[in-house]
Amino acid sequence: MASAPILPKLSAVLLAACMADAAQTQTVQEISGAALVELVSGRTWGLSIYGIPERPSHTNLFDFRKDRSVCARAVGSKHTDKCADQGKWEVKNNVLCWELTWMGAESGLKASCVSVRQVAGNRFELRSEKTPDLVFAVMQVM
Repeated sequence: MASAPILPKLSAVLLAACMADAAQTQTVQEISGAALVELVSGRTWGLSIYGIPERPSHTNLFDFRKDRSVCARAVGSKHTDKCADQGKWEVKNNVLCWELTWMGAESGLKASCVSVRQVAGNRFELRSEKTPDLVFAVMQVM
């Protein structure tokens, strides 16, 4: 009998959590075409395969330059650090693609094509063309 009052409270908490999850799901927006080029061109992105782009120890910095070159920095690097690798980027078929010269080769990520979905404000999910059901990385524009 003592546990009866807990059930309505638990139900309210679960309902609130489900509603918050549904609200977040509704805000997800696929970025493609000219909007994707605008989001990328001339900007630095913090990419984290661990999902925490705010932490330098989990994040690579990529400068996607307006001339379609890309500067990639190692995990933990600062924006002022020298590029660890360079390459080219492009948007084709509504996905962002880049190819570096060596960085990521051991894990098959030297050349990648990803779709970009805005999940909240300045937070984006990258999904690989190879595994579109899995989040490849979480990114934020720096």
